[in-house]
Amino acid sequence: MIWNPSENVVSNVGTPLMGGVHPIYIFSHNQKSTNGFSAGYDFPAYLPADAENNATNALYQKWLEVTATSTGNTLAKRELYGSLTWVAYPTLKEGFDNLATDVSINLRINKEYKDFVGSGENGGKPMYSWSMEGMSTVTNSNDKLSEALEMINVVPNPYYAYSEYERTRLETKVKITNLPEVCTVKIYTVNGKLVRTFKKDSPITSVEWDLNNNKGIPCAGGVYLIHVDVPGVGEKVLKFFGGMRQVDLQGI
Repeated sequence: MIWNPSENVVSNVGTPLMGGVHPIYIFSHNQKSTNGFSAGYDFPAYLPADAENNATNALYQKWLEVTATSTGNTLAKRELYGSLTWVAYPTLKEGFDNLATDVSINLRINKEYKDFVGSGENGGKPMYSWSMEGMSTVTNSNDKLSEALEMINVVPNPYYAYSEYERTRLETKVKITNLPEVCTVKIYTVNGKLVRTFKKDSPITSVEWDLNNNKGIPCAGGVYLIHVDVPGVGEKVLKFFGGMRQVDLQGI
């Protein structure tokens, strides 16, 4: 086996690959002495010179004890796996070769994961807390909703007779995106004539426009104004250019 994780997280059919499953196991140093676990084990500090030689590699020697019999050594198993602290499944970053950089990662914690005598909260078990201040989602804020209006867009724009949303040679389609759940979208010509109206009341964040007017007649190429009205929040006006193509019934 060669340790060579890939960039593939899943296969073409969705089967988890996790970079080829090349785990990294990190073991504690002096866990028994540090935590006072009578059933623990004190692995020595990592020394490259010792680790590169199987005869002096403490982890390798402990693994030999675990696999010495068909049923395994129960005490050796407890000592080995009880010292296992971190497990990681690395994946290769797209565009990089394996071990192409000299980046190193240090994992540091202030306290060992063990029971502590303190306030007695949580039975002495480790507890962690964090703050989402400045990062949490803001709700019921008109200021934030007004800012969100700037995200409304029409794609593609300009439309040069084709978009990725179209699936047949007869289909024409653009999308008005990043819309709120409830809004009204009206499309006008530059001289103010109403072309199409969409009344949206769904969690879907976009509206598809087939570049037809309210009568189902294809629109002429040119510039259009898209007005989005969000009740109680505000409005947004977009300028859209569409270059229409001739209908191709024979795939010419």
